[in-house]
Amino acid sequence: MGAETVIGDLLDIDSVRAALQDVRAAYFVYPIRPQLLEATIYFAEAAKEAGVSAIVNTSQMTSRRDSKSHAAQNHWIGERVFDWCGVPVTHLRPTLFAEWLLYPFSLKSIVEKETLALPFGAGRFAPIASEDTGRVVAAILKNPTAHAGATYKLFGPVELDGNALPRP
Repeated sequence: MGAETVIGDLLDIDSVRAALQDVRAAYFVYPIRPQLLEATIYFAEAAKEAGVSAIVNTSQMTSRRDSKSHAAQNHWIGERVFDWCGVPVTHLRPTLFAEWLLYPFSLKSIVEKETLALPFGAGRFAPIASEDTGRVVAAILKNPTAHAGATYKLFGPVELDGNALPRP
């Protein structure tokens, strides 16, 4: 379909550099786990060395310097690292992914306790489907120059609080 998948270890700069060889545009997404900043730095440097012409970076909706969340601060700093690296970048800031509600850690509680425990209190959010995020990433990678330097917030069509989510 026009994309090539390569495998590398985002915490090994040589592995990332090899994976980015002859790549025109690259997509960076890191799982929710420690070492986001290290992976971001390695990816940015490897992309620059390999001559990658564009990066699409998945960040976080709440990314900002003054966040009380270290994860959100790290995503904000990661965005700055990509901005400084010299490779044109487009940042994506998705909200909660809709599929997370169906992951085993969530689904078990939903099925066994008929409870969906969310850490948002009365906070509102508009979950986005991963498939929709993929469509956005593909469109940007197809024409990255038109999106270079932009930051897009990604969210679903309806804003909800935890009580408004559909029940299983």
